[in-house]
Amino acid sequence: MTSDGLHHQVKEEGWWLVVGNTKANTLLCIKRISLQLKAKVKLEFVAPEAGEYVYTLYLMSDSYLGCDQEYELPLQVAEAKDADDDEDEDDEDA
Repeated sequence: MTSDGLHHQVKEEGWWLVVGNTKANTLLCIKRISLQLKAKVKLEFVAPEAGEYVYTLYLMSDSYLGCDQEYELPLQVAEAKDADDDEDEDDEDA
């Protein structure tokens, strides 16, 4: 809980995970989280076309100044498997 000191209201602190591409000025995903000592977070997004990308992962607070962090997030996307390929593999196993 935080207080802004001006309005004397207690506010629940908010933390956000944001993944984006700063060069293309695009946002891949955003998720509000509760900050803990250790956590696993699942970020879901539509994968770009096959290739190698470098995104930026931001951890941002909506309550505290100077606490935001950013990390380089390399991402390698493989070619999508066709649904027909999956069916062929199932037929071979039978």
